[in-house]
Amino acid sequence: MSSSHRTKWGWAAATALSGSLWIAGPSAFAQTIPAPAALSIEERLQKLEAMNQQLSQQNQELNSRLKEIAGKLAPASPTAPVSDPPSTDANTIRTQPTTGSAVGGGDLMSPATGGPADRSAAGGNTIESVPSRGSSFGGGDLISFDPNDPSDATGVKMLGRFGRRFTNNGLWFESPDKVFQFHVGGRTQMDTSFFSADNTVQYGPRGIGPLRDGIDARRMRLRVEGAMYENTLFCTEFDFVNSSIPQGRTGAGSLTSVSNTPAAGVPVPLDLWVTFRNIPYIGHIRIGNQKEPIGFERLTSSRFLNFMERSFNQDAFYGPYDNGFVPGISTFSTYADRRGTYAVGLFKNVTNPYAYDVGGGNYKVTGRITGLLLDKDDGLKLMHLGISGRQSGYDNGQQRFRVRGPERAGISTVWPLYANTGVFNGSGGQQDINLESVNVFGPWTIDAEYLMHWSQDAFLPGKPSMGALFYSGGYVEALYFLTGENRAYVRESGNFDRVVPRKNAYWVKGKKGAPNEHGYGAWQVGIRYNYLNLNDKGIDGGVLNDLTFGLNWFVNPNMKFQANYSITNRHSPGALSDGLIQGFGMRYAVDF
Repeated sequence: MSSSHRTKWGWAAATALSGSLWIAGPSAFAQTIPAPAALSIEERLQKLEAMNQQLSQQNQELNSRLKEIAGKLAPASPTAPVSDPPSTDANTIRTQPTTGSAVGGGDLMSPATGGPADRSAAGGNTIESVPSRGSSFGGGDLISFDPNDPSDATGVKMLGRFGRRFTNNGLWFESPDKVFQFHVGGRTQMDTSFFSADNTVQYGPRGIGPLRDGIDARRMRLRVEGAMYENTLFCTEFDFVNSSIPQGRTGAGSLTSVSNTPAAGVPVPLDLWVTFRNIPYIGHIRIGNQKEPIGFERLTSSRFLNFMERSFNQDAFYGPYDNGFVPGISTFSTYADRRGTYAVGLFKNVTNPYAYDVGGGNYKVTGRITGLLLDKDDGLKLMHLGISGRQSGYDNGQQRFRVRGPERAGISTVWPLYANTGVFNGSGGQQDINLESVNVFGPWTIDAEYLMHWSQDAFLPGKPSMGALFYSGGYVEALYFLTGENRAYVRESGNFDRVVPRKNAYWVKGKKGAPNEHGYGAWQVGIRYNYLNLNDKGIDGGVLNDLTFGLNWFVNPNMKFQANYSITNRHSPGALSDGLIQGFGMRYAVDF
């Protein structure tokens, strides 16, 4: 018998049973009623009320039995789709969608209300505001993994109308279970510079060439970084301010070298890597285009520099042609309860900022170790020492050292060279040793670095070897916050973090007739002595001594204005174009 027939027969039987019970009920009670003549009217009414109550109770019992019978005879309902049960494992991938942005066919960011990872109270598209120390290893930005863990978060309380608890790089987006996190950001730096120098310095033998006042879009970068599956970090960043470099020229030497590097005016890859974190015994492994672990100021982000440009060491030694980013693999971590860092990596020599090279056998090994001699009052008193070293081969048997000025204007191909050895050849290897000292005492910051470089078996074309060349450079700088802030230090990477003003700079109209409100931001003054010596054994590039005075105004944690005035004393090769070079530059910088 079909389910529909069973249903019809079931309802018929139930109806008949109900009718018979209703009919039998009154006749049965009628037999118990005594003769009317023996009872008064009042007694009869009482008896009828009792009978009514008894009938009402029987009616309720019958209705209850009828519902039970109907439920047993009703057909089974269609099977509902079964979705995955909520999982307590953050690594579980759901195979059934939940409500929310599924309307219209979109993907989902939050599971159904009530699940173990439910964040619907805060909104499906949850934005975390407290970062952790995840990718800060190596000087990068911070990623949120557990906002409830104080040891996994940093932040500085700001005051004022727009005060918020600042987190090192703004807003991070994440999936509700924190398996995926990402940040889309970038930076823009616009410079304007003015110069003055004698004609001898500019146009004499081995002079620097014409100095031109102008405007320079110094950096325009886009960055996407984040984490997936908790222990994997990634970063992709490109710089869109680049100049075309002449293509490979016949007779100019090897196709990829300091004298013949083919490259077009395309975006430059900077940080382009993946990192596996918290690996037992070794810490972290990073693969891809990245910074070599050499030099404190080199590893400090360009967003957080004390002056508009790094010292002469950057152009000469840290990252002369590759912008400081090279393809390779490295490992890094901390020791002694984060009082020190270490890093080592194997990298490929490149002589352009495009992570491009051809030629065999040209590799370099670079390592760095740092330690804190003093760390008190949450970083208000800090003393940092570090040493880094590098062993590298020549890039297709050639080398060249050249340095630009402390201020720059125009496209990079026309920046004057304050010092320049020209191209020379070499065999064997090259070595670098860099010493660094960083000190923070409340509003005071005092830094110093010195690098020593050796180029083995160097020679000019057609001439015998001159043995090992020795070049060196360094700087010492002192800065002071007029508004009382102190420089922030990241212990996981041994580098400076961004400056967070105690109160942002703003001037706004008061609410509802109240007085206007304002803040001053953070103000910092500084001075730097900068030294470079590229003279040795006849392969001479000159000697530079420079004083740079700086003024920094931090409007808020992500915006600042800088002004620098420099006086550079240039000793040219052969003393043919010696003299002073003066430069004044201003920068507007913002990052997000």
